[in-house]
Amino acid sequence: MDASFRDRLARLRREAPAKSASDALREASVSNAEDTREQAHDVDAIASGSTPTHAPSASEASARDAGLREQRTSEQRTHDAAASTASALNGPALDPRTAADPTSPPELPAWWKSRAQRTLQAAPLAPAGQRTLGAPCDLREAHTPRGAFAVREVRFPLEQRHGLESLERVLDVRAELFLLLTGDERLREFDPRRALFLDIETTGLSGGAGTKAFLVGLGWIEAREFVLWQGFLRGPEEEAALLLEVAERIEGAQALVTFFGKTFDRHRLEDKMRVHGVRPPFKDRAHLDLYHPLRALYRPALADARLATLERVLCGLVREDDLSGAYAPEAWYDFLAGRPHRLERVFAHNRDDVLSLATLCAHLGGLELAPAAAVSSAAPTQLLEWARLRGLARALAQRKRWSECAVVAQAARALAADEHAPELEALVELALRRSRSRRG
Repeated sequence: MDASFRDRLARLRREAPAKSASDALREASVSNAEDTREQAHDVDAIASGSTPTHAPSASEASARDAGLREQRTSEQRTHDAAASTASALNGPALDPRTAADPTSPPELPAWWKSRAQRTLQAAPLAPAGQRTLGAPCDLREAHTPRGAFAVREVRFPLEQRHGLESLERVLDVRAELFLLLTGDERLREFDPRRALFLDIETTGLSGGAGTKAFLVGLGWIEAREFVLWQGFLRGPEEEAALLLEVAERIEGAQALVTFFGKTFDRHRLEDKMRVHGVRPPFKDRAHLDLYHPLRALYRPALADARLATLERVLCGLVREDDLSGAYAPEAWYDFLAGRPHRLERVFAHNRDDVLSLATLCAHLGGLELAPAAAVSSAAPTQLLEWARLRGLARALAQRKRWSECAVVAQAARALAADEHAPELEALVELALRRSRSRRG
């Protein structure tokens, strides 16, 4: 589409945000066509034989004819663009002559239309916020045999709260729950004092040599403090040095704790370590990926299983003025180019991610297998308790702990909505039958 059409479409979106994209396209097309007709008024008058306001010369008439052809071509392109977009969103108009033709292409699926509709919406502007120039504050230089990089280290007392939970609760986790909910035998001996909490910020979601983990956040417990260590790349040339330090710290930990790290964080680091000749330390390391057990427990009761949702519902943490990780690459590239950047907010986002790993680990490792003595009558609380009991009952069934499974499944059945009752009744019946056969 030409520039004038795009400008009109953008203006219509600002003035009438409630209108659909197809309506906006149609109005912009009409407006463009009207302007075209106004501009060609004199030429049309000449062509129709009416009296023009002045007698044009031969050169003027030729120029106007060329302008008319160009304007009509532009109008046709505008019309075609609007028709193409409307066709993509609403399906092509059926020609009566071909409607019954079985070889004609089928209507576009609903999911494609929905994606096209979202694509047409204006891209959201990056959130406003203070930008700074130069390197982030409180950095020190660290050195490895592969070179130097920057580090920020902050220490929090274990009594400090993150949301409604204190960090020291992670000391009370029961490793047997991690084994129950993940089935990973390596977590049987999980010790929070020897664990490393990991979260990274990267220049993209895909793997490969072009994606860089420019900020690596690590957390661990030291005496009565939670240490937050954030390794930062001041330039791409420091990547090998940072990765070597991260690999050595993971190598010295008994277990790794992440959120979606088995799918994302581990593989982004592992890929780049291999590129730089650093031996990846993940293969023999116990790895507690909190995403999978928390999703299995609570996803039926929540809109999604994102970190922000789980930390808000389970830990009472509501982030204020948080910069989404989607803007992290922009902040780093601005820094590299010497432009004002928002890296301080990226550091803060990474800090909160690492602290949330500790509190969510404490929540998961502190669950009770027995039903709660009293459940609030509030619908959200009952829904969460039902989801928790259902998830625990399913995990107990997978480990063939039938007696406990029967008790927990019965408690979940008492809180279940009608549509979930048959599943839990079947699970109770199975657990009781297997439990009796074992005793017999």
